[in-house]
Amino acid sequence: MENIDYYKILGVKSNASQMEIKKAYKRLALLYHPDKNGSKNASDWFKLIHEAYEVLVERHKENIDNQNSCPTQTHHQKSEPKPQSSTDGQRTHRSPLKTRPNPRPTVHKCVEHRVNVSNWDALRGCTKRLKITRKVWSSPQEYSHESVILSLDVKPDSKTGSRILCAGCGDRPYDCIADDIEFILEVKADDHFKRDGNDLIFAAQLTLKHAIQRRPIPVPLLNGQTLDVVLDWPQIIELDDNKVLNIRKVGLGLPHHKDSDIRGDLIIKCVLKS
Repeated sequence: MENIDYYKILGVKSNASQMEIKKAYKRLALLYHPDKNGSKNASDWFKLIHEAYEVLVERHKENIDNQNSCPTQTHHQKSEPKPQSSTDGQRTHRSPLKTRPNPRPTVHKCVEHRVNVSNWDALRGCTKRLKITRKVWSSPQEYSHESVILSLDVKPDSKTGSRILCAGCGDRPYDCIADDIEFILEVKADDHFKRDGNDLIFAAQLTLKHAIQRRPIPVPLLNGQTLDVVLDWPQIIELDDNKVLNIRKVGLGLPHHKDSDIRGDLIIKCVLKS
């Protein structure tokens, strides 16, 4: 007979909802599926995760049935309460498996790390590669350090506080589920680019001599190309009079979050330097 904490196996709290249990099961089943995980205990973990899911879903249904039952009903047969241990989420259960990973998995952890991203990379999106070092236990007493290269998919228009989850990429205890790592983006301020809704504002400082000589102003675009902007004479006169000139390029801003075919504008803000 074994005392199994199924909540710990799925890494959820003892008061987790059925939806939370289902989400945890899907993530772990995908991580430990024998076709995708080459570790020697992957098959055992996959079966154990599936078993935990079935037990907790059934227990959740039983709790709902008990809550919905009418307390005024009388029964000729007296029912005995089902035995439970003193710890939530545990019960005495005989495993149908012949082999079990040992020891039992500890509470699944998710470690947070902050990572810096330039404003430009956050606006247009990028793949950021990071080298991390994690601990991998070969026995309950011994571990080694392992270097791993992670590729973080930074989505376009990411902001400070955006999160990227790398499941199973953290420290890996002996015969236990590896920790998750969640990276929290810190977007650094940019002297050139700012945003206003879906519009991008690019600040360009230039002298009157620069403008009169018709020298191009290089403006980086989200697609990686560069737009060379040359002022015409009416624009040069306006810049000289007002010290500021805004040039709008339609459709070169950020995509709308609901429809990527709709984009904001690129506003080139020319500021005259004295």
